[in-house]
Amino acid sequence: MTKYQSYIERLFMGAKFRCLVCGLCFTLVGCPGPGDRSNPVYPAKLEINDGHVCIKAETYVGEYIYRTEILSSEENESVIRYSARSIQPEWALTQQCLPTYGFTFLPGRKYLVAYAVSKEGVKQHRIIEASFTIP
Repeated sequence: MTKYQSYIERLFMGAKFRCLVCGLCFTLVGCPGPGDRSNPVYPAKLEINDGHVCIKAETYVGEYIYRTEILSSEENESVIRYSARSIQPEWALTQQCLPTYGFTFLPGRKYLVAYAVSKEGVKQHRIIEASFTIP
């Protein structure tokens, strides 16, 4: 056994090394806290008039719709996504109907509609969502 092999064996078998490995694992895995970047979720208000679905939300000046997801309880119409990273952003106006892009909501099915709303100069976007069943 060489001098270096015994040094390496003592290093990896020592209590300090085991504590260091456990400490690194705990630090890297961690727990949720204030540094985590999860987007806040806000509820939307739903109005149904003559079969027309109107989803309203409290938005702020300058916010635009970054992404829209419409999820249905039926498999064949499960997801519609729209990305507004285009020349003309879709503005989210407060207490006005948010766009559903011509999606047909059918009676007796469950839906979840989620809008990711962002603002220029803000890194984190907000999620506005509504879950409902058409009577």
